[in-house]
Amino acid sequence: MAAIRRNAIRSLSAIAIVYCLALIALVNLENRLVYPGAYMPPTRVSPPSSASQDSPTPSPVPAQRTRSQNRQPIIDVSYRTCDGILLRGRLLESSASQSAPEGQSAPDGQSAAEDSSHDAISNTKETVLVLHGNGNRAVYLDDRITRISNYLNANVLAAEYRGFEDSHTPSEEGLLQDCIAAMDFLCKRYDLTPDEVTIFGASLGGGCATALAAQRGAKVVILDRTFDRLVDVAAHKYPIFPVRSLMKNRFDSLSHLQVYRGPLIMIHGDRDEVVAMERGRNLFEQAACSPKHWIEIPGLSHMMRLSDNTLSLMQQKFKDFTVDASTGLKPLPPADRSTSSKLETLSAPGQTYAKSIMNIEASTASEAQATSEAAPDLTKASAERIE
Repeated sequence: MAAIRRNAIRSLSAIAIVYCLALIALVNLENRLVYPGAYMPPTRVSPPSSASQDSPTPSPVPAQRTRSQNRQPIIDVSYRTCDGILLRGRLLESSASQSAPEGQSAPDGQSAAEDSSHDAISNTKETVLVLHGNGNRAVYLDDRITRISNYLNANVLAAEYRGFEDSHTPSEEGLLQDCIAAMDFLCKRYDLTPDEVTIFGASLGGGCATALAAQRGAKVVILDRTFDRLVDVAAHKYPIFPVRSLMKNRFDSLSHLQVYRGPLIMIHGDRDEVVAMERGRNLFEQAACSPKHWIEIPGLSHMMRLSDNTLSLMQQKFKDFTVDASTGLKPLPPADRSTSSKLETLSAPGQTYAKSIMNIEASTASEAQATSEAAPDLTKASAERIE
């Protein structure tokens, strides 16, 4: 019995030692796990294929920084944070209705959109700040910001974070300062206020977007496959460790969307292997934003490129939230309501379709009745061809 007891104690001691070492390693590696893009060798990463992913993929060929493959000119711009860090972003200035800043004329021969079928929102130029995920870099987002610019008729800045292109150490507080600096850059360049700038945040960038909107405001917040709390995502991934007690980078978007209450559009896929759709749906349902809209894409994983149909849905809801189609004017502040849109795959011989189902929840019965008398039925399903 004594020998068995000694062996049991030794085994338990060994397990405890291994557990403690693993816990120490997890704590020390937190920054590398939360911000992997900051630790990727620059020459080993290339822009994603336009056919599949929106994230960097390994390549021995250095990425091109000078120009987009599309017709829109994209330039490097730089700005400083309040703590003196110089950051470089990628700026696309849409040429459709471009008012050239600082006395410069718009470049000749540039088109405002890839395809007139994208149905630009209006002649009024939008301004969008794009915040990327933790495994990406601003320099690799030319394709993404070009597509966003085309669909929203917008000047678009892909902002960068500290540590991703320099030797500084990234942190949650530091990234918020970086986002504020990017917002201030856009506001100064185009003579805007923060509530005239739309924020588009993907994955970890969604956590940055909600924090920025809570502190500075935004015209619309668009979130692409993001979470409610980063600590909850980590706790699910490492269930045997006390992650919620130890994690420094918390990114609590649930709290931030109790402060920001403006328009919200969220996109998520049911095959997201990094951020489970339940995490995004929980954020949407608890957000105090109004109006808000949920776009659910069957078959969409975390790394897949957003389809044109998804961007069209985003464009339509953006238009609904910001422009009255009959007058071209911004709508009055809406009542508390939410909408949802789901792309459902329908199979037919040789064809695939996407069905957009929209549901409106009015805050009062009288408002719902007035809406039904003044506007067409918004609950009618529409079919679109999936490219």
